[in-house]
Amino acid sequence: MRSALRVSIALILTVLLAASAAAAAFTDDEQIVHRASVVFLHDLGLIKGYDDGSFRPANNVRRSEAAKLAAMICEENPTPSQPSAYLDVPETHWAAPYIDYCTQKGIVSGSGGYFRPDGILTGRELAKILLACVGFDGKQYTGSDWAAAVDRDAGDLGIYGGVTSDPAANVSRDNTCRMIYNAIQCLAVTGKNEKGEPIYATDALLNPITYMEYRFRIVKFSGVVTGNEFADLTKQDARLPQGQTILSGHAPFSVSTDYTALGRTAELSAVRTVVGNDVFYSVLGLPALVPTEAVFTVNAVDRYTTILRYSTLTANDRTDYYLNGNPDTSEFLLRLGDDCEITGLDRNGDNVLDAVIAYNYQRCTVASIDPLTVSAADGQHPAVALSGVTGLKKDGDCRCLYLGGTYYVVP
Repeated sequence: MRSALRVSIALILTVLLAASAAAAAFTDDEQIVHRASVVFLHDLGLIKGYDDGSFRPANNVRRSEAAKLAAMICEENPTPSQPSAYLDVPETHWAAPYIDYCTQKGIVSGSGGYFRPDGILTGRELAKILLACVGFDGKQYTGSDWAAAVDRDAGDLGIYGGVTSDPAANVSRDNTCRMIYNAIQCLAVTGKNEKGEPIYATDALLNPITYMEYRFRIVKFSGVVTGNEFADLTKQDARLPQGQTILSGHAPFSVSTDYTALGRTAELSAVRTVVGNDVFYSVLGLPALVPTEAVFTVNAVDRYTTILRYSTLTANDRTDYYLNGNPDTSEFLLRLGDDCEITGLDRNGDNVLDAVIAYNYQRCTVASIDPLTVSAADGQHPAVALSGVTGLKKDGDCRCLYLGGTYYVVP
């Protein structure tokens, strides 16, 4: 039974992709370690930043704040049936409805008639709250061994995944978001059977579903990125409209991904909305690469050939090749220059490369700044500067990549 509770490692170990400009942006973004989780929960409406535009990821989390988060995780409009009568939580306290709701649900508790709303929360205490939120009986995490029981179940379920701080330490806002993100991807528990085993929520086909789908109607999609606003791997010198990404086997999603996502297996979450006979999906947060592929990336042809010669990885007639976002052949090596990048992907672990994706970078000269144009070997072209490019000046050198019929200046 314990193994049935484990969440997929692929859902916990994610690599953030480049986001669209519409993604949540805080003035201290660079300080946020778990940005994918923060943006996801921000889009979901569970968290927000401060009035000055910052998120303050290192700040501690108070018990009152945790009660509000827990109540919102449980219900869209959490409403207590009666006050909990804590001596330090008057009805005028901003968090009183959330504290009362969570107390009645057995998610939080006080001692000696006090709740300590301004008390700082530890990671273990947050894990206990989250276990109760997704359906586990909070009463099993009491007594002298409550900490060991919480650590056992939170560890098995992956709630601590990606969090490096000790569970006994105060939990930061950054780590809080990661733990919530992990928790809502656990299977939703709706009760216990006569043996005390958890009963899981299921879909119409009786398949267990995650709390994320059960509570928020969020569906997780996974597939190879076959096209985005930079290139369409199925066509020559083509790309999708701005802000669109296609995963294999799905219609386009309204979300941006970076050119480095092309050909990679990615995962995204979307809210499902049904209007009449139509179903709509609104993407939340940032798409993420799923690290279940054996991947290598090298920046020279000889390094690529060395890997194939001396490692267990091979390429065969089923291997797909792409050069600068276009379908190609194994002879792509002949068209690569000194400044290149080659990525090999083994998606199913059979030591045969499913795809090899290569990019050939060019040295160009900035012909003009506004509008941005560059001079390449074949003439002058309009260009787009990607994020991270700084210090461009007329007649200065720049590094470019030609994708989908467009020149991009890259860092």
